[in-house]
Amino acid sequence: MSKKITTVKSGRTPLTKKQKSIVAAIIAVTVIAVIAGFTVLGLYLNGTFEKEEPQLWTRDADNGFKKHYVTGGTYPGTYAIMTVNDGKDDYFLEFLLMPEYAPITVNNFILYAEEGFYDGTVIHRIVPSTYTFQGGGYTYDDTNGYVEKDATRDAIDGEFQSNPTGDYSYNKLSHFAGTISMARSSNKNSATSQFFISWANYPEWDGDYAAFGFLVDPADVEIVKRLGTETKTDSNGYPKNPITITKVEIKTLPENPNAEEN
Repeated sequence: MSKKITTVKSGRTPLTKKQKSIVAAIIAVTVIAVIAGFTVLGLYLNGTFEKEEPQLWTRDADNGFKKHYVTGGTYPGTYAIMTVNDGKDDYFLEFLLMPEYAPITVNNFILYAEEGFYDGTVIHRIVPSTYTFQGGGYTYDDTNGYVEKDATRDAIDGEFQSNPTGDYSYNKLSHFAGTISMARSSNKNSATSQFFISWANYPEWDGDYAAFGFLVDPADVEIVKRLGTETKTDSNGYPKNPITITKVEIKTLPENPNAEEN
């Protein structure tokens, strides 16, 4: 007696021709995307794609003044590299100088720096209400305390709009966080060696003081802010523990813009 063989269906519905085509297309696209991804990664690791070029960006401030920031690395230009020591650590602050805004002021600062005038001077005044500290004109020792250092050069013209002795309206650099600017007395043409650095925006000084450069690295601005806000001072704003400017170097960066990378 023969047995009847019963076929048990699996429950799967066979794919139609159209569905098979869709699945094949999805697989093909996925494979191509994976291959392309590995190709791009390989080109990047081998240096085929260039890194982002350094760029100087401009933002409008009040009354026609300008703020700047840099992206993509070291923007070509003249830099003042200021080494500052708070008694424990060295900090290297890099300012991009802006002769297009303040040519007289930049030249004056460079001359003082290159003759070594700033080496061994101190930050002698911190003013939290204006977010600044001032330096470039005093030394410090335990016997005499803070002592003003005689300037070695004549005072310069104040390159700012409110100076009635000339037309300096070309200086449109705003006092934003990280700006370096010249200190002066009530005489608007009295600036010599002293400068101040801002750790926050203070546009109230735009047009009244000669800003001439800025810190390109936000981390440097944070260092200045920390030194300005955490340093203990006496009633005159003198730091109780001196902050020394050990050196100011002037460099053109990048140093070898046409050199090939190894």
